[in-house]
Amino acid sequence: MRNLAKAAWLPGMSRRELLFWLAGGVLAVHFLNTLDLTSPATLLLSLFSANLVYCFACFAVIQRLRQSNAAIAATAPETGLTLLGMLATVGVSLFANAYAIGIMSTLLSLVLICHYRSDPYLRTAGMILAAISVHVLWAPLLFVLLQPMLLVADAAAVSLWLSFLRPDITLQGQTFAAPGGHAIALIGACSSFHNISIAILAYVSVALLLRKQWLPADVLWLAAIVVIMVMFNVLRIGLVAWSREAYLYWHDGSGSQWLALLQTLVLFGVSFWGANAVRRSAA
Repeated sequence: MRNLAKAAWLPGMSRRELLFWLAGGVLAVHFLNTLDLTSPATLLLSLFSANLVYCFACFAVIQRLRQSNAAIAATAPETGLTLLGMLATVGVSLFANAYAIGIMSTLLSLVLICHYRSDPYLRTAGMILAAISVHVLWAPLLFVLLQPMLLVADAAAVSLWLSFLRPDITLQGQTFAAPGGHAIALIGACSSFHNISIAILAYVSVALLLRKQWLPADVLWLAAIVVIMVMFNVLRIGLVAWSREAYLYWHDGSGSQWLALLQTLVLFGVSFWGANAVRRSAA
């Protein structure tokens, strides 16, 4: 067996190290793109409000890359493509274009899944990165096409549960009107679709961090967690439609933060429960 330093195109550089730095750079650029650098105060606020599910998914990708085989030297083509990818990442960071970052993470995920499929750690890292790419790029693009239909479905679901507790709240189109002049209109940011992409990212990250393969039973748990997140969003919309005071608390006040924290805890709880249940059943 050749010595790693002699076999590598860059002395002492393994394939794992190259992929680690490239994936880390892509993820770091996207995370920085979510921060508000207007002032120190807005920077701290954006850091504290960072999506915990996204941060966990990034950790899962890095962890899987770290667990891959460190004894395989990087070849010349791998090194060249990695350096090219790093230069592209630097270029994207200057323009802070979320779509370009999503395309880069998508391409890298396909390389990890297809080209390095013999390494289970690189393959699972690619699958988690693909889920990140869906959340960052492809889900928002798909939502643009499906937005009218999704908002109608959301409005119907909210109207159904309000009809039992607050039949005096009426729905006209996509606007809920309560007695006293309080009214809210559903817009794209209110859609359950955003919660669905987060739910998928959470379960995929947890499942593929606990084991090295995706199993058929995972689809059932994935569907269950999507339903739970839709129910959370329907509950949230109903609460902000309840009254002006409820809107100020659940939308603009501390209620929105508590609800987001509860949603995150439920996401991780159901994801770990489901992923462990699938692992035990497959053992």
